[in-house]
Amino acid sequence: MYKYLDSKKEHLHTFNDKPLIGTSSVGSVLAKPLTWWSAGLAVKELGVPDPKVFTKMKKKQATQEEIDALNSSCGAFLARFKDMSVESYITLLNNAYKAHSVKLADSAEEGTNLHLILSLFVQAEMRRYLHEMLE
Repeated sequence: MYKYLDSKKEHLHTFNDKPLIGTSSVGSVLAKPLTWWSAGLAVKELGVPDPKVFTKMKKKQATQEEIDALNSSCGAFLARFKDMSVESYITLLNNAYKAHSVKLADSAEEGTNLHLILSLFVQAEMRRYLHEMLE
């Protein structure tokens, strides 16, 4: 039946000795993509229109239109960059540094609502599964 295991400050919920995976496990799965997402937001602040183009270029899958858009946008940014004061440059770097945090704050309510929906779904599925197992 159901067991809660806590070993070395790590916890695991099991049912019939099989792990029950819930929303708390999602974080470890998403951590790596979130790092790329936050880096993408930072380089957008530095003139990159679509950060995914770098991956496409590495895989030789970027279209000429995507490469041209990158070159055009970064060229325009670079021209503006040359005339920037030190204070403006520091502001730009600060904005790039915190871009992911600003985006997270802007979408916090949406994320909270989504988490609630996911949590309710997982709980309902667990109840359904347990009900089926007990029949």
